[in-house]
Amino acid sequence: MKKRCLFLMAGAVLVAMPVLNAEDKVEPVADRPAAGLSEAAPLGQPVFQPITVDPTLVRRSMQARSDLDSLNRRIQDRQSQLYAENERIRELQTQLGALQAEIDALMDKDEELQNLRQAYKDLTPAVPMGPTPVSPPTADKDAPNP
Repeated sequence: MKKRCLFLMAGAVLVAMPVLNAEDKVEPVADRPAAGLSEAAPLGQPVFQPITVDPTLVRRSMQARSDLDSLNRRIQDRQSQLYAENERIRELQTQLGALQAEIDALMDKDEELQNLRQAYKDLTPAVPMGPTPVSPPTADKDAPNP
């Protein structure tokens, strides 16, 4: 960890040196060359330096992720089994749905909450959820067929 921090600090110093050594003159915009890819990273040279990662750490991390995924699947399976087998859970679930609908109806009557929700909607940009489905062109019934 210390080696990685020292490596990163040395890299930051090397990157900052040209900026610190540059003269404080400002070129007019017309005299500046256009920024291009060749200035950012010359071809053939990697932008980021490779780092070494301890394989045992990677293995342990992957194993922990696998164990968590397995436990999550088992939890979901057990919950599904309990919902399927236990009549009381199903009854309570039905009651919960009815109570939640009642709660939602009461909340929908509150003007202040509605104003706050509308203000939130107005501030929140529309987030696209994916590409807009394209409907196939419909043939005009009156158009002649070619």
